[in-house]
Amino acid sequence: MKKTLYLFIVLVIIFSSTCFTYASSEAELDEINKKIDEKKEEIDSVEKQMSATMQEVDSLIGEISGYENEIAELESEIAELDTSIANATEELEQAEIDCQEQQEALEQRLIVLYEAGETSFLDVLLGSDSLTEFISNYYIITTIAEYDTALLENLENTKQKIETMKTDLETNKQTVEEKKGSIEAKQIALENAKTVKEQYASQLSEEEKQLQKELEEFEEDRKIIENQIRQASSGSNNGPYTGGTMMWPAPGVYYVSCEFRGYRGHDGMDIAGSSGSTIVAANDGVVRTSTALKNSNGTYRSYGEYIIIDHGGGIVTLYAHGYPGSRMVHEGDTVKRGQAIMKMGTTGNSTGNHLHFEVRVNGSAQNPRNYVY
Repeated sequence: MKKTLYLFIVLVIIFSSTCFTYASSEAELDEINKKIDEKKEEIDSVEKQMSATMQEVDSLIGEISGYENEIAELESEIAELDTSIANATEELEQAEIDCQEQQEALEQRLIVLYEAGETSFLDVLLGSDSLTEFISNYYIITTIAEYDTALLENLENTKQKIETMKTDLETNKQTVEEKKGSIEAKQIALENAKTVKEQYASQLSEEEKQLQKELEEFEEDRKIIENQIRQASSGSNNGPYTGGTMMWPAPGVYYVSCEFRGYRGHDGMDIAGSSGSTIVAANDGVVRTSTALKNSNGTYRSYGEYIIIDHGGGIVTLYAHGYPGSRMVHEGDTVKRGQAIMKMGTTGNSTGNHLHFEVRVNGSAQNPRNYVY
């Protein structure tokens, strides 16, 4: 009974509005609908058994995870800004060297003009002994004038560029300091939330302590996957995105059992089908992650068997809950649109055979409906 109670509580907390996987035939659908109604009644019963303390712990676990994600995002943004600042500093140094060289060239030109005295370009032209010499002198004078103009323009442009770069550099440095301040504030809030959570956790029953452990493991898995997605998006080693509309990732299987944001924390779309149905790459790309999340006893948790593909331009797709051991691609592999990558299963936190499919742009979850046909 305790084990069953754990399962229901975990389902309630992780999936605040549970989305179930359906079969394709009407008879099977009717049967599953009956089971769903029964399941909901059981879950409602379990919710009533949860203590107020456990609910507080659950809320704090989510709050802590939120702070940790925000801190990770801020640290990633700071790292990007630091790289931008380093590059801008190098460019600024080179621009100042160029400016100095242009300044020296202009000073040399002024010395030449000074030494030439009162002699004017008109004197040079009028002093020509022939038409050929006149044309030659005119060409030389025109070239010199163009050179002088270009010299002045280049110097002015370089000075403006330096000023713009200095302004941008200072802005980025100020932004870094502001983000560091935000991290410090969130660190304090995080530590406070952890302290409060521990105070509540000490009052939990043994069953609820076990549930707390399972919830924290789930959040840890979520952070791992979020970090993998963030790295794949920010790495952008696959060039710009040029793929256009993506391919439906489960050919022949079109029933969507749970839409994007169908419940709290559901950042993808669930496509329900038969065990072993083929899952394909939605577009050309490079595999950034191909792995499985398991407990110490070998059982699956979280996304179970899953794959992350980088399509370039910060666009990443995720495919989760694959059939045990069915992944056909490895990290670093180049995949083509429509290439089979895994079989459909129900590993991890799953209520039936389906593909959990996500589209991320620069780490931010998007509605897959806007990308696939």
